[in-house]
Amino acid sequence: LIHVGIVTSTSAETRAVAFFSARGYRVRTIGEENLGRRIYVGGFDSEEDLQSALNLARRAGFQSAYVSRFARL
Repeated sequence: LIHVGIVTSTSAETRAVAFFSARGYRVRTIGEENLGRRIYVGGFDSEEDLQSALNLARRAGFQSAYVSRFARL
């Protein structure tokens, strides 16, 4: 599971969810609107898939994306 990042607007959340969903990833968001919504991405079949998604998140502008071992989809 990857913690992609935190967004503070509904429109940014919608764009991020659409971006990752369109690429076949499961996406979950948690948090409060205007305070910060955490975006998590999962659904990896291998470590290679996880690393590809992590690199994609960073290329998409989420420079602080990291692998989370605590959250669940």
